[in-house]
Amino acid sequence: MTTPPELTTIIRKFLETQSIMALATINLDGLPEAAPVFYVSDEQLNLYWLSLPDTRHSANLQRSARAAAVI
Repeated sequence: MTTPPELTTIIRKFLETQSIMALATINLDGLPEAAPVFYVSDEQLNLYWLSLPDTRHSANLQRSARAAAVI
């Protein structure tokens, strides 16, 4: 599915005005956990963040790539 160029522009501009997202991951007990993380985005609307490997959300992502984010 492709996104219309006008919508892509609106989303890109919104992402550029924000800097924090809530990253939800699955913990050892199979329950969701959310953590605020700083992010940046690129022209293709990909989101990138940098976290230390010993944070719970990083450990959760190493066990399971299942995640969701809210901005």
